Amino acid sequence: MSWVLAVDFGTSNTSAAHRIGPDRVESLPLSHTSNLMPSAVYVDPAQSITTGEVAINQATVDPAGFVAFPKAHVAVGSVMVRGQDIPVAATIAAVLRTVYNQALSRHNHQPPSEVVLTHPEAWSQRELAVLREAASLAGLGGSVSLISEPRAAAFYYSRQHDAKIVKGSTIAVFDGDSPWVVDTLTLAHTGPENAGHHHDEEEVL
Repeated sequence: MSWVLAVDFGTSNTSAAHRIGPDRVESLPLSHTSNLMPSAVYVDPAQSITTGEVAINQATVDPAGFVAFPKAHVAVGSVMVRGQDIPVAATIAAVLRTVYNQALSRHNHQPPSEVVLTHPEAWSQRELAVLREAASLAGLGGSVSLISEPRAAAFYYSRQHDAKIVKGSTIAVFDGDSPWVVDTLTLAHTGPENAGHHHDEEEVL
């Protein structure tokens, strides 16, 4: 049976969901105890990258290889580790690959028909290109598409609650991942997937 994987690569944590059929959507467990995994990575001296809790544990012994928030370096395109610039896409790819492998294990290693990655509404084309490069490096199966985090949240809410969102509506989406932000979208056409380009982002202290 075909399935779709969606990944929210957050600043602090990463989460994922898989859709089986047209209506069955479930959160993907990313550990034995949680549907979240830390977005942190650890780069060893040979530039092999580990992720999540494993990365955090390794950082206690060797903090020089630890990158707590790879997403915070996307605008620059690289991150300094052990005195060398590492492409940030490589660190993101490691996180995406971990999630992808976890998802495959729950689908008899059958690749998804589509992979959806979320991103901040305000990201530039350059930042989106980093995410696409990371997806390519991670070897994600199926076609890969990108959607902004607030649009994805609004679309999911409207589907789950059968909410009719009409042209001209303004939607506020609260994102609790660090840093906390509120995004507002104004719809150009009916449906949150057709949200216009008006965008406001505010950090919540």
